[in-house]
Amino acid sequence: MDIVQGLLSITKEADHVFMNLLENAPFNIGRNKLYEGVAGNLVAFACKLSFQYGFDGFVAFTAKKIDKSL
Repeated sequence: MDIVQGLLSITKEADHVFMNLLENAPFNIGRNKLYEGVAGNLVAFACKLSFQYGFDGFVAFTAKKIDKSL
């Protein structure tokens, strides 16, 4: 099965991992989502990479506005 559930774009910085983009597929958002925890698993993956790079799990991101109509 080759269905994209979510997407993560990261950059390895000097002392942390920066998450440029974190998105859920449209069918994984809202009350009737197909899968729970997609975004959480992607964040956990970024944290894992941060530990592997020797950054002690430090991850940064810039929050975007949430669409409250969902």
